[in-house]
Amino acid sequence: MQLNLRPVTWTRQFNGQSPGDLENKNNGFAGRFMGYDSKIISPSDKIPSNLPVMLLVGDSIIGDVCISSIRAQFRGIANVNFLQQPHHCKNIDSWLEEWKIDEWTHYHCIFWFDGMHGFPERVTETVHTELTPFLVDRIRKNTNNLLWCNCTPIPEDMPQGQTNSVKGPNSSQQQLTNESVINRNKSIENEMTIMEVELLDIYEKMKPIQHLVQRPKDIHFFPKGEIIMSNHICKRLKALFF
Repeated sequence: MQLNLRPVTWTRQFNGQSPGDLENKNNGFAGRFMGYDSKIISPSDKIPSNLPVMLLVGDSIIGDVCISSIRAQFRGIANVNFLQQPHHCKNIDSWLEEWKIDEWTHYHCIFWFDGMHGFPERVTETVHTELTPFLVDRIRKNTNNLLWCNCTPIPEDMPQGQTNSVKGPNSSQQQLTNESVINRNKSIENEMTIMEVELLDIYEKMKPIQHLVQRPKDIHFFPKGEIIMSNHICKRLKALFF
């Protein structure tokens, strides 16, 4: 299928508590939002729509090409909003209020990518297991049509000890390794099974082709990798909710 991909234009940037700033002392980048219409500047904003409205939530792994591809594949089927946020279950509470999550009642379905910013030592598997149900419960107050997505693979030679996130999440505060991904995905599978939430296994899809579609020493993917991810996401969303 030939897709006419439109450029991503972010409607709003959020500044405030960053992923590693658990005491909320700094005013850093905290995410950005893109509505399907320029009048929509926050996930809680509503305007009349002739189509179901869908919200995608993820970090930069779900990149611009992936976002554009998903929107193209849902053209005429659903209007798609996207919230790109670098948070994890340990510091997301304040942002749920900022995004007015209790006003997300207009969404037909929500896709949530668990993300790459919450590995130990920032977030242990015990903490993830304890806090994720609270996040799921907040989302489910708006819709039961929820698809959770586990974490993508990380290169075995991923640089460690970096203090910035130019090529991915901060690895000076967390163990940004494929072992961390494997352990996290086990936690996610257990949590979603207990809560009876649909789970998309993106790791299983991307791991066999990782060497072909992932940028060297980087957690992000080349455009062809993002297209493959988008196809995997769209296929499951359509099967479940449309």
